[in-house]
Amino acid sequence: MVLLRILVGRQWAAAVPLLRILCFVPLTDPFSRLGGEVLKTEGEDRAWLAIVVLNLASLLGFGILLTSRLGPAGIAWASYLQLGNLVMAWRMHRICGGELRRLVRDLLFVYALPLPFFLAVAWTCAPATWLRFGASLAAAAVAGALYVLRFHRPFRAFFLAHPQDLAPAGPADLPAPGPSLP
Repeated sequence: MVLLRILVGRQWAAAVPLLRILCFVPLTDPFSRLGGEVLKTEGEDRAWLAIVVLNLASLLGFGILLTSRLGPAGIAWASYLQLGNLVMAWRMHRICGGELRRLVRDLLFVYALPLPFFLAVAWTCAPATWLRFGASLAAAAVAGALYVLRFHRPFRAFFLAHPQDLAPAGPADLPAPGPSLP
């Protein structure tokens, strides 16, 4: 609430309960952007569009149902019930196979690693104090250092790769154009 008041003012204080519901929505949907790009590169634009439409329809349907029962919080809770996300995860599994398991393992590591550090801060430090702020910074630094230990080799390999290894295929490497879709 303090950060919200500092950033946008007191008039947004009523939004805090909704933000508490919505703050974890991105964690429930790690594949939408990545999956959309993978589907497009695989030539499955229609599947991607169907998933987007299914997400919109489920958000609308669950939003109406839950808003009628829970008020504005209903649409926030409906954000967790986007059925297209399940289809996207299934499509990603079909396309990526074992690589998806590795990606999910890495995502679980990224999501779960900071939890014990921040839970310890929340348990030991009083809310809205400088001590808690400093302890949170220390927890973030420890988590960041552990991320660097875990992921520095793949990032280093990627960023130090030769440009020709990362360059997109040239016109000579592309397949001959086929019949165009109407």
